[in-house]
Amino acid sequence: TWGNSSLFLLHLSALMAGTKRSADESALVVAKRGRGLDDSDVSSSKALTVLPQLQRTSTLEAPTMLLTGHGGAVYAVDFSPDGASLASCSHDREIFLWRTSGNCKNYCVLGGHTSAVLDVRYVGDGLQLASCSADKSCGLWDLERGERVRRFREHTEIVNSIAVSKSSAATLASASDDSCVKLWDLRAKASSATVLSTAPVVSVALSADAGTVFYGDAHGVITAYDVRGGAVAYKLAKHSEPVTGLALSHSGTHLVSNGMDGVVLIFDVRPFAPPERCVAELAGATHNFEASVIRTAWSPDDQRVGSGSADACVYVWDALTKRTLYKLPGHSGTVLAVAFHPREPVIASCGSDGKVYLGEISPS
Repeated sequence: TWGNSSLFLLHLSALMAGTKRSADESALVVAKRGRGLDDSDVSSSKALTVLPQLQRTSTLEAPTMLLTGHGGAVYAVDFSPDGASLASCSHDREIFLWRTSGNCKNYCVLGGHTSAVLDVRYVGDGLQLASCSADKSCGLWDLERGERVRRFREHTEIVNSIAVSKSSAATLASASDDSCVKLWDLRAKASSATVLSTAPVVSVALSADAGTVFYGDAHGVITAYDVRGGAVAYKLAKHSEPVTGLALSHSGTHLVSNGMDGVVLIFDVRPFAPPERCVAELAGATHNFEASVIRTAWSPDDQRVGSGSADACVYVWDALTKRTLYKLPGHSGTVLAVAFHPREPVIASCGSDGKVYLGEISPS
């Protein structure tokens, strides 16, 4: 059974441009796990007025929300295209769907994978969700019905990461320890292409038209593969350890990577970019002996980059100046992934502590 939700004051500092947010300026709301699609099954949180208040910039009930209920590490989070929902996936083999306004109710739990769910991505208009798992499969979920409608089972090892194209005919890319990247037409059962790597593939990103797939491997190499031409376009060998996170900017011009070497890099991936494609190295985020898969993300306007970190903080940088804008504490373990709200100045994070946070940041 699950106890009643409670509201606590958040005594955390949030750094932006060297300034601290006082403990009085934030509130922390704990939302609990729901039981299905019916909101009546889900608890609510009481509002607490905390004075003085900062000028609010989102529809969250409080400037910082803590969402609990997962029974293990939470590996990834993703906002729906309209920003109304957040998906999280966990070692507990379940996917949670949360409201992203008010008290952030957990309104659906998706189960079906037989091992840890390692990544989730909304598909198309947000009525479907893709997932991948340590059970060696990927899944496609119908969110109106709350059930899995397709299972992709061609990989022979753990599937570490997925990416979804933004084109009308959605394509899924999956990266696996079997040293393969597979491309899937989500309307078909079999993969449409298989890209062979020389090492286990940890991370993957896909261009909007699914014409180029980027994948990072356990040797620290990022490969850009031309899907239509069926050949490697180029390789980026700047990391010395596995590449755990890849994210393509919304404009499609730049790629951010996170490596177990403790380096976050930005690359210019435009077709006719100079040979030296690495344009920025972002300092602060770390890895440790846990060798966690830590993911990265871009803000909707591509002005900011976010990443998790082994020091239990969320890092946000200015993508142009490389300045650290935020170092956000709160988690009690490695922060494994971050995501930016598509319409509001809100960032989501999840970690090995089993927690999901939603927090307001300043508008770009």
